[in-house]
Amino acid sequence: MARPGPGMPHGIYKLSDGTWILYRREGGPLKPGEAGDGTYIIYFYNIRCPACRMFSPQWSIFAETMAPKLGENIHLFVVLCDWFSRDCDSPAAAETFNTLDIDSSPTVVIMKVEGGKVIDSITLPGYRRAEELFKIAKRYT
Repeated sequence: MARPGPGMPHGIYKLSDGTWILYRREGGPLKPGEAGDGTYIIYFYNIRCPACRMFSPQWSIFAETMAPKLGENIHLFVVLCDWFSRDCDSPAAAETFNTLDIDSSPTVVIMKVEGGKVIDSITLPGYRRAEELFKIAKRYT
């Protein structure tokens, strides 16, 4: 599947073996630990957001070439809507925006999960270069 972005269905996408898959459109929000323990790195992408379109190439560099160097148990997700939960035809994606209280975009949330519980996390609103995102993510592995 192509990278999550314009023209793709709203929903929650997961990078699996180098391929972006539509992980979920229906149901509840993405919950820390549901894909196992480890580091969850979640990009909240609003298709109508100009800053998201500028950030997405950096995200792709990070997710597809740098994140694999972080080690084991790295869970990469994109939560994709047109405009936050207000314009989103995926209940799962909309609820994930709301549950994690995402109110600016682009935003990346990084969570360290052990025993199904978040033990440390950071919310990074705004544009970030891939190298900066890698340095921050490394602290949560």
